Amino acid sequence: GCGRFRDGSVFLYALVRVKDNEKHYRCSKLCSIAWKIWDEKDRIKGRWENMEIITQTQKVRYEMRDEMEQIIKEYGIDRAKFHEAAKNRYDLVLRKLYYSFCDYKKYPVMQLAYLWTRFREDLKQTELVVTDWKNWATYIDHLDKLIPEKKLDLFYYLVVDGGWVYEGTIEEIKEVLKEYPTWMEDFYIFPKNYLWLICHCDDGACMFRVWK
Repeated sequence: GCGRFRDGSVFLYALVRVKDNEKHYRCSKLCSIAWKIWDEKDRIKGRWENMEIITQTQKVRYEMRDEMEQIIKEYGIDRAKFHEAAKNRYDLVLRKLYYSFCDYKKYPVMQLAYLWTRFREDLKQTELVVTDWKNWATYIDHLDKLIPEKKLDLFYYLVVDGGWVYEGTIEEIKEVLKEYPTWMEDFYIFPKNYLWLICHCDDGACMFRVWK
């Protein structure tokens, strides 16, 4: 099943019976799954239950992509100016993002969830732009002030909750983000030369730019 934490984020859970005691195992949509070692007689059953958890986690992740696709269709976003990046480039884009801005020596395992907690300490940073969630459209318009070089025809990467990678012009990205659902969390915007990165932190209700 699924539910929400107090901050609104979604978690998944599986109900597992071990020696007549019910234990709940739950995992956030992008975090590691905590495994329980069952008695030998329960391990085969446990593998199937773990597979079910993974399947449901993937389902939630694809719901995030479906939400983005719905925004594109419903609000008439020009797919020539904003679209999902090619799947065969996902790994390259995400790895280059991680190794450009994160302390990979301290955190050698790449992880997108709470990426901002792994930023290198030597990065420069702008002041925070904050939101009370009621001024969301105005908040998103502040991207114009955070982007150092605003070129209308230049394509940027946008990484959204679930690790989905999109690319498009800043105007189209803004139109999409103005409809970004509140249940989806952090997003990241950066140019294709990886010189800077704009981070929206859902937990802190703020946005800022970092650069090398």
